[in-house]
Amino acid sequence: MTPETDRQKALVTHCDPERPPLGGAARALAAAGASLALLAGVLLLAGCGPSPEPASETAPQYRLVGMWGRRGAAAGELNGPMGVAVAPSGEVYVADAENQRIQKFSPAGDFLAEWKPAPTGAPPLEKPVDVAVSPAGDVYVADYDTDRIYRLTSGGRFLGAWGGNGEGPGRFRSPSGVDIDDAGRVYVADFYNHRIQVFDAEGRFLRRFGGEGHGPGRLYYPTGVAVSGGACYVADAYNHRIQKFTLEGGFVSVLGGEGSQPGQFEVPSGVAVDPEGNLHVADSGNHRVQMFSPDGRFLAAWELVNNASPKLHSPVRVAVRGRDVYLSDWANHRIIRLHAARAEN
Repeated sequence: MTPETDRQKALVTHCDPERPPLGGAARALAAAGASLALLAGVLLLAGCGPSPEPASETAPQYRLVGMWGRRGAAAGELNGPMGVAVAPSGEVYVADAENQRIQKFSPAGDFLAEWKPAPTGAPPLEKPVDVAVSPAGDVYVADYDTDRIYRLTSGGRFLGAWGGNGEGPGRFRSPSGVDIDDAGRVYVADFYNHRIQVFDAEGRFLRRFGGEGHGPGRLYYPTGVAVSGGACYVADAYNHRIQKFTLEGGFVSVLGGEGSQPGQFEVPSGVAVDPEGNLHVADSGNHRVQMFSPDGRFLAAWELVNNASPKLHSPVRVAVRGRDVYLSDWANHRIIRLHAARAEN
């Protein structure tokens, strides 16, 4: 299989694991509106190993609440939306990657604001691919092309940025995911460096963990990160799994493996944790979102099959607030809101 050289495609589509997405010169090839047609040709191989039991009729289920967005550059329109985050106050922030901006919406999808920061001492946003909101309400943006993390107020005022291209501590090679813990520490999935880096709220480097590989605790092109309940969960995309670490970076457990059965993944690109400790995974290559219990038991999966609406094509990020789940459907230029309904007794 020919490896994908477009950096945007490399982040959200499947490549031959022996010939991974290219860096270096491939950075210059990222282009707006990249197609995901490659996905149709790569979902041919089922995974190996045992599959979890299917969810019972009394297990939690996803229910569609609504969706918003269409392709465009006007206020409220989207072009390749990727990161999605929900503030403590309920507003939904979207990293509108190809429009090079952050947009803010109400929980129902009403447009509230858009930001295209023009920071002092740092380049403007070029390809924002993830967004997170701190407990204090500050907004952090991972920019895949400028190799930086941007920090903004909830009103969009620029507070600072850090990073730059490189392999040393505090440098990035395409930061692809960001999340904040309860203490305000910032966790960044550093895609081409195959690692997670941790910073304080001001961007001072604290530690890093991971490293390229396929064994426990090693990472192969991580794309998403979620911090909750004293643990750090990583969407280890090209290892087709979710890994759980301590906040200090110690390996705890692994979930998944390549395939299309319940509990298996094809390039899982995003992960989020709800207040009950359930994991929600954007299973990009399988065009679905999956839910797991805190101990890793498969609970539910959801994919949109509806002739009146485009099928869920490429969910690349997921965010939760309470039992509401928000997906960024990259190829269809929209946000989908689900509700994780409780199990029936």
